[in-house]
Amino acid sequence: MKSKSPQALKYQYQTLELSETVVHLRTLRDNQQFSDPDGIAETLGVPPAGWSHFGLLWDSSKVLARLMQGFDVTGCRVLEVGCGVGLSSLILSGRHSDITATDHHPDAQQHLQWNVELNNLRSIPFFRTGWDDGPSALGRFDLIIGSDLLYQPDHPALLSTFIKDHARSTCQVILVDPRRGYMNQFGRLMLGHGFDETPIEGSPYSLEDETPGCRIGSYQRS
Repeated sequence: MKSKSPQALKYQYQTLELSETVVHLRTLRDNQQFSDPDGIAETLGVPPAGWSHFGLLWDSSKVLARLMQGFDVTGCRVLEVGCGVGLSSLILSGRHSDITATDHHPDAQQHLQWNVELNNLRSIPFFRTGWDDGPSALGRFDLIIGSDLLYQPDHPALLSTFIKDHARSTCQVILVDPRRGYMNQFGRLMLGHGFDETPIEGSPYSLEDETPGCRIGSYQRS
C-alpha cells in the first residue's frame, strides 16, 4: 500500500443519533486511506494494512458509546483504551465526566481533537501509549473502557497487564468485543488480577447480547 501525504487523505462526516444524544464525527473515508510518509506508525508497530483502523467507526464502538450514555460515572476517573475517533470519550465528555483517552496510533490525538471541536466540547486529555511501553504518567482509574481491542493472540496478556497497572484497587472494566475469539482468555487473565466478571447494572444490553454481533464483558474488582 502506497503512503499518501496527510493532505491527500479522504474523510467523511457522520452524524449519529444515540437516543437523545447527537454526535458529529470526522472519520477516514475507508480502509484504503494510508499516510505514514516517515514510517512513524510502522516503527510503533502499526502495519500499513492496519493503519486506517483507528480512524474508522466500528459497530463495537457504537455499542460502547450507547452503554456510556447512561452509565453511572459519578466520582469516577475514566480511561478509554484504544479510543480511535473517540466516540465514547466524546459521549462522556458531553456528560462532564473525568475522561482520559489513549491510543497506540500516532495520529489518534489529532482525530480526537477534530471531533472534540466538531461537538464544541472541552479538550479531552490524551496519551499516546502502547500496552507494553512500560511506566507512564497516566495514573490509575476507577473505570476502564474499550471496544474491539483483542484481535491478535498476544493482546489478552498485554491488555490485561496494562489494565492491572492502571486500575485502582476498586475498578470496573468494560470491553465490547466483536467476537474475535480472545475474550475467554482475557477473562481468565483478569481473574488472575483479582477481577470477577459481573453484569452491568442498568445496561441496555446483556452480557451475551449480539447487537450488533458483539460480546460485552464487564469485570469488577472491589
